[in-house]
Amino acid sequence: MTYNGLYGILPRQYLAAELIERVEVLRGASAFLNGTAPTVGGCAGGTVDITPKRAPKIDLSEFTLGAQTNDQTYIATDLSKRSTNGSFGVRLNAVDREGDTTVSRESHLLEMATLGADYHGSNLRVSVDLGYQDLKLNITQPSITIAGNLPILKVPDAGQSIAQPWTYSNEQDVFGTLRAEYDFTDSITGWIAAGSRASKENSVLSAFLTVNNMTGDYSANRFDVIHKDSVTTGEIGLRAQFQTREIQHTLTLATDDYQNNSHNAYIIFAQFTNNIYDPTNIISSTSMQFVGGDLNHPLVTQTTLTRSYALADEMAMLDKRLLLTFGARNQNIAEDDYQYDTGAKLSTYNKSRLTPLAAVVYKLSPQYSFYANYIEGMLKGDIAPETNSTGVVANGGEALKPYQAKQVEMGIKYDGKALGAAIGLFNIQKPLTGFNSSNTFTTLDDQTNRGLELSIYGEVNSELKVLGGISFLDTDNRGKNLISAPDTQANLGLEWSLSQIPGLSVNTHIMYTSAQFADINNTQKVPAWNRLDLGARYVTNIWDSSTLTIRASVENITNQDYWASVGGFPGSSYLTIGSPRTILLFATVNF
Repeated sequence: MTYNGLYGILPRQYLAAELIERVEVLRGASAFLNGTAPTVGGCAGGTVDITPKRAPKIDLSEFTLGAQTNDQTYIATDLSKRSTNGSFGVRLNAVDREGDTTVSRESHLLEMATLGADYHGSNLRVSVDLGYQDLKLNITQPSITIAGNLPILKVPDAGQSIAQPWTYSNEQDVFGTLRAEYDFTDSITGWIAAGSRASKENSVLSAFLTVNNMTGDYSANRFDVIHKDSVTTGEIGLRAQFQTREIQHTLTLATDDYQNNSHNAYIIFAQFTNNIYDPTNIISSTSMQFVGGDLNHPLVTQTTLTRSYALADEMAMLDKRLLLTFGARNQNIAEDDYQYDTGAKLSTYNKSRLTPLAAVVYKLSPQYSFYANYIEGMLKGDIAPETNSTGVVANGGEALKPYQAKQVEMGIKYDGKALGAAIGLFNIQKPLTGFNSSNTFTTLDDQTNRGLELSIYGEVNSELKVLGGISFLDTDNRGKNLISAPDTQANLGLEWSLSQIPGLSVNTHIMYTSAQFADINNTQKVPAWNRLDLGARYVTNIWDSSTLTIRASVENITNQDYWASVGGFPGSSYLTIGSPRTILLFATVNF
């Protein structure tokens, strides 16, 4: 995820929706566009950009009160002001959400505030965003792993937390960005951006929770962990437009830099047992088994530095009906790992690789466009082990170059005045490593992801809005399906404005995810699931120009118990329980 185009700025675990103006989803590999993501897995699957809120042309003074089952209360404010000439604006968002959730014994506390300011001059544009988020989770559902010799078990009652009463997770984040653009001439624009985040996570969890038999008995460990991030990032770029005969060029040169110093410490306590279908409270263990670092003074255990340089030429010809883009980014990934207790360096990784881009868009008509592209994802390569089960590894200690996930995509887009749709085909190949006949650790094969995606969005007519899509995915990892890769996913959101009752609209959201595997051997199959949400919104004037908006919704209206997801960390097979039926009610006054 990026925030205003910068990696690493947003809170790591949870993101309050109230700070979001717009979510931009770029599906597929995207290392060329923003550089590689500084996280495990890189950006082979896609990038999500969160756009911060800006003051609109009309000033806002919104106050919202809300509640949800069981005992969760909500208060929020959204205030904005823009100068008379419209050049300067400021916007403040603040939220306080606290209380018990729909899962028994579970409670959440969220406090969030963001401040965004922007200036638009004749040649200069500047924006500043500052954010604070404090999230406290108590007795929250843990993730669950089913032992490899068992099939996937029935989902426990989603309304009953299986977490122990001494478990919690607290996270505090302070973050901010600065972005400026300046037009040197009508055809040359430069920009600079910088961002920073400081965060601290303090958690006591039921970790490594593994179900060991068909009756739901499990073993787990109390796991105390401290995690701190100190992130700084930035980018500089220059964009120039010029003409060569019938071709209009937009040439872009950019560089970016990201650094994170990660502090960590942990304690793993003695194992305890319980049951996912009949949970009981267990006294927290005080018998320490493994200790890494000092929880009061965690040391830096990992530093990550990514830096890249990119050059691209976007060419428009045939009266802008044909668009061609070519570019390349030289990406460097550096990572140092340190010992938890002493801070001594354990390993170093520092490698670079060039990643190209080639894309074409051809406008068949004002509404229809054909597109095709070749682009790559990139992630840090592995370091060859010194030994394996067959003996000494020939290239032990060698750091492999960053892996390139190669993507080819093509499709057709429809862009009407009110309604849009797209259909796309893609193929992504990601390297798989192993040991060859000379016991050298190297790339041996490719993991393949092939898919078809269809989407529709916009207004069908003056009363009906639609947002939806369906994707079909075929994955292959040495003859097996990938973990957490359903072959079909579908989502459909509809909003219907009732002309008979001005101001009233109803909406629905339907989700479907087909079966998926929880292990690479494809012996554990997680059942398909679906969910139905229903809601309504009513807007009315209350006095002068003030309005009252009442929103009500029911999520998971059929109260389905389902495994909502598999894994999350590459190669992991833990399961998460979907939320039970949740009723929400909000009232917003705009003065």
